[in-house]
Amino acid sequence: TVMNGLSKRNELEDCGGLGYLTTLMMTPSSAHNVPRYAEIVLEAFRLNQLQSLSYGITGRLEEKKESFEIIEEVASDLAKIATNRKESTRSTINESMVNHVEAMQKRLAGDEKFIGTGLLDLDRKLGGGMSGGDLVVLAGRPSMGKTACALTIALNVSRYHHTLFFSMEMKTGQLIDRCVSNVGMIDIGWVRSPTEEPESTWARHTQTIQELDKLHLTIDDKPARRAIDIATISKQLHRKNPLGLVVVDYLGLMTGGNKDNRNLELGQYTKDLKALAK
Repeated sequence: TVMNGLSKRNELEDCGGLGYLTTLMMTPSSAHNVPRYAEIVLEAFRLNQLQSLSYGITGRLEEKKESFEIIEEVASDLAKIATNRKESTRSTINESMVNHVEAMQKRLAGDEKFIGTGLLDLDRKLGGGMSGGDLVVLAGRPSMGKTACALTIALNVSRYHHTLFFSMEMKTGQLIDRCVSNVGMIDIGWVRSPTEEPESTWARHTQTIQELDKLHLTIDDKPARRAIDIATISKQLHRKNPLGLVVVDYLGLMTGGNKDNRNLELGQYTKDLKALAK
């Protein structure tokens, strides 16, 4: 094929003729350096992507988007370049069945598990617990213990998985008081107004502090977070340590949505959080 191409362009003799082409064909090539060649190609590809991204930032600035929205888009693109992953949202039923069989084998072997809430009855209602991509909305009337329940789940999950808790209603200190009361089974009134007695409670308090220190729990207590803020912070932490759970307390205190219609506003927040979960 090469010979025919060169002959048509009258360049065959300039390239060494048929004899040289035959020598090339007969010369064995070594695969020893293939990994290094692949690294060179991949490095050039990443640099090309970074250059394209840098040009694209200027275009995004001209679209009059909010700064945090641009930052989130750029951070997401950078993460894809860093991990060299190309997102695909399509798969045939055959491919999906192969993945399903592999998943079933992992489940049978106990390698793929749900993320348990630590509340056994609730885990049974959820079909075994929470799984990646789930958006679980904990609903109830005021003063029914929604935050207490969410915090209990967060504490249980953070024993085994990194957990991020957005507390838009309570300050971190208030939440920590509840954590101490929850884990140590200590009266919250005593935690808020401690006395010198009893000594046994102080001993339990010290032990609780040591237990809490081992948990993988991060708290963000800035009020009125926007969905894009929650997504940016979550992805930033997820890149360092994969998150098993993100808790938002609570949906009604988020901002940045449709101010004219409360239902549409909450609906948008729910959609944004579901997209983040996936």
